[in-house]
Amino acid sequence: TYTGKDAFVFPVGDSTIWARNQISAPSVVNTVSSWSCQYFYATPTGTGNFNTPLVRVSIVEYWQLDRTVGSGNVRVSLYFEDSARSGIINAANLRVAKFDGSNWIDMAFHNGTIVNGKGYTTSSYISSFSPFTFGSINHQNYLPVEFLTVDAKWSNNDGVVSWQTGSEENNSHFIIERSFDGSEFAPIGTMPSKKLTSQSILNYSFTDINVSNQMREIVYYRIKQVDYDGQSKFSSMVYLEKEISNQLNVFPNPSNGKLTIESSMGLSQISITDLSGTQLINQTISNLQNTCNLNLEHLAKGVYILVLQTNKGVVTKKIVHK
Repeated sequence: TYTGKDAFVFPVGDSTIWARNQISAPSVVNTVSSWSCQYFYATPTGTGNFNTPLVRVSIVEYWQLDRTVGSGNVRVSLYFEDSARSGIINAANLRVAKFDGSNWIDMAFHNGTIVNGKGYTTSSYISSFSPFTFGSINHQNYLPVEFLTVDAKWSNNDGVVSWQTGSEENNSHFIIERSFDGSEFAPIGTMPSKKLTSQSILNYSFTDINVSNQMREIVYYRIKQVDYDGQSKFSSMVYLEKEISNQLNVFPNPSNGKLTIESSMGLSQISITDLSGTQLINQTISNLQNTCNLNLEHLAKGVYILVLQTNKGVVTKKIVHK
């Protein structure tokens, strides 16, 4: 919050994101007003509704700026510290956009700049306040693709990954990536964008044929979206779990420090990793044994991935140490 009659920079952000918002001194000298400002690294309301000359508004961030006391009219400047994250290429076509409850409105005077991936754009004097975000008057500022949902489900032995976008700009294609440990991903397919530019909801689906036959209990997926200019972003990660209880018994799970593994598949190596993929335990087993005991007492309480090398392939399973 701020109360005063001078220009002021709100030192706001969201978690690790620094995203300043500045108001100028009021158009009428010595007008004292009170202000509040908050930044959200999230999709604002109504991104598909905007008035000309805007052709797009950001779907990744916005500021809630309010004048709580007083009547000062000010210019508003929105700052970006990472042009790739914000989807900004050309500052000359960048605008301050304000939501009027139904549509996003271009607030005119821009005075924009971008240097080394950082910059800002400035509005004309504004008399009413509400959510603000970046707008663009051409398609060069792509203001990234918005993933609404990402989901995965089984269809017999196939893994079906589906996702939904709320808007797309300059979008070339999607790359579907898969992992068996949640850390190392590899591409398994591509899918072209249905529309180069879209402000409507689009649905996509990809089938990972016979993935259940690869003897993994957990399969992870994510979507990489690629623009025509080479910019890219990732969706959130989703996963599928495969039941292999008839071949593997891990107990107790959750564990109190001791873990027993029984398998009808011969065990040759056992390892435990954390969720980032860092290996914490690695044990080689001779003669393809069917039973093994592990001591987890030195591990911190939490969720881990058990990775088993067997005579039928690799099996992974989530375990909990409490």
